[in-house]
Amino acid sequence: MHMKFYIYTFGCQMSEHDSEYMAAVLLEKGYSSTEEESQADIVLVNTCCVREKVEHKIFTKLGRLVKLKKKNRELIIGVTGCYAQLAGEVIKRRMPLVDFVLGTQEIRRLPVVIDRLRSLRQGWDKMPEEGKQLRGFPCGFRRRSPVQAMVTIIEGCNNFCAYCIVPFARGKERSRAAEEIEREVKEAAAKGYIEVLLLGQNVNSYFDPSNNSISFADLLIKIHQVEGIERIRFITSHPKDFSYRLVETIRDYHKICNHVHLPVQSGSTRILKLMNRKYSRDEYMEKIEWLKREVPEIGISTDIIVGFPEETEDDFQQTIRLVKEVKFDGIYSFKYSPRPLTKANQYPDTVPEEVKGRRLMELQGLQKRIQLRKNQSLVGRVVEILVDNVSKKDPLALCGRTSSNRIVNFKGGAELMGKFLRVKIIRAGPNSLFGERV
Repeated sequence: MHMKFYIYTFGCQMSEHDSEYMAAVLLEKGYSSTEEESQADIVLVNTCCVREKVEHKIFTKLGRLVKLKKKNRELIIGVTGCYAQLAGEVIKRRMPLVDFVLGTQEIRRLPVVIDRLRSLRQGWDKMPEEGKQLRGFPCGFRRRSPVQAMVTIIEGCNNFCAYCIVPFARGKERSRAAEEIEREVKEAAAKGYIEVLLLGQNVNSYFDPSNNSISFADLLIKIHQVEGIERIRFITSHPKDFSYRLVETIRDYHKICNHVHLPVQSGSTRILKLMNRKYSRDEYMEKIEWLKREVPEIGISTDIIVGFPEETEDDFQQTIRLVKEVKFDGIYSFKYSPRPLTKANQYPDTVPEEVKGRRLMELQGLQKRIQLRKNQSLVGRVVEILVDNVSKKDPLALCGRTSSNRIVNFKGGAELMGKFLRVKIIRAGPNSLFGERV
């Protein structure tokens, strides 16, 4: 009988892609997946470490799994991902019934570790080694989305922003060869995927390790030439490396979507300096101006942290003014929480928790109003979407995305999945649109 696995994922799209990859390598080895955790013989918890709140959720999840294991001693529990990379010994100490921990660069070893546990039940595996080769997606196995293929182009980060633990969890920047990336994209196209999402902690610092003259913009142009791929997205960009040439490339190559996620983190140059972001408010705004001038239909989203150490009310109001000026299409906003190993962990956490909470509510309230106004301005317009999922609003409806990354819900059958459609917007909410086919 095939052993069944279930993967629970915390974190960003890189974590989602890691989970997708783990599923593929297990399927390749003859395991089968299940959507029911209670039916699984193997449960993997793929972790994140960006915020302290997520750590609490991870241990809550592991605590529930350990209770299951006490009833079923044959259950295999594994912990992977960023938090596993950083805190394997903590997990081992707090959750001794967890069978193994694998960090971010050891996913390829997953089937070997599980096979060994099955045969020997010998428990803890060693922590990962550095310098593992970047992986491509296993041939012949499905991805989670029927439409979009996620493709890693660069892993790790060299920026060491004062609040960010990612460089410690993911290591130094390591780019994949352009030829290897192009081959993976072609394989995805051959399987019917029509959109690719290029992933990296900082895609703008990509360079081909075998040919330093190939930049991120050059890579986009190469992928644009792949037959069968109709849309190209990428995430995440760092403002300090975001070039005018990249803006021109988005403008000039129609397959590249009109959407950029450009994290600002704060509207105060003083706070940006404390964060070690390596750009000023004015430099960020210059890049926003480039985008809006050259790509008028551009959708821009961002990340913002409120309550960073030493953030005054004036610093926060500078962030509010920047948000009002840019009018972002989406914001991922968070209260600052100190992370181990980071420079900011040494700063006194001077902003009271209740002030952080108030600032977050003010920011999110403002952004909700901005998004609602922007979405309402589209009512009556006809837009093109790529149908990519079942609607979260209505299980009998579908949803798709515009090039600028707006979600549109509409009535339609499963045969429309993966199709480009023209849809008239009939209603708008702050987070999504509602339309009808034309």
